[in-house]
Amino acid sequence: RPTLDIFQVVIENNYQALYLYEMAERQKFLYPPFSKLIRITIKHKEEHEVKRGALQFATILREQLGDTVLGPEANFIPRIQNLYIQNIMLKIPHQTVSLKIAKQFLKASLHNFVIQKENKSLRVYIDVDAYWNQIVVKKTCEKGCHYVRQIKTPEIKLESTVCVGFVKLMLLLIHK
Repeated sequence: RPTLDIFQVVIENNYQALYLYEMAERQKFLYPPFSKLIRITIKHKEEHEVKRGALQFATILREQLGDTVLGPEANFIPRIQNLYIQNIMLKIPHQTVSLKIAKQFLKASLHNFVIQKENKSLRVYIDVDAYWNQIVVKKTCEKGCHYVRQIKTPEIKLESTVCVGFVKLMLLLIHK
């Protein structure tokens, strides 16, 4: 049984409890606003080249940033417009690592990485707060509902996985 009975919270319109639970989870797993998420996307027309380059760059980053480096892994859609895609995610905690120092290190590492002869054909993109500013459709549940990654309201900005069918249920309960 989960520690937060989400349906009971929704029935009671207890947004404060939902907010506190979500913020505790975000702090536990180092998601915004307790960290900065940086997605590094590497693209190439050859799958083995993009995998090699992404692994090499992740290794370089991991030497300095340690466990804050996640990946590399294939994109949700691994090939777009004939380019294979690999992603590396950085979770930079606000308390332990200075964002300015991390940014300088990332910039220097990227420069040293792309000037190497074998990496010149790779396309590298950096997106800060990549998942905070967009809604991403991830998968479909057994009832056909799409899972999305973000809910934004004027008062509270939460990023979490929520079933659209559940959101509809929540809205029905609120409007009754």
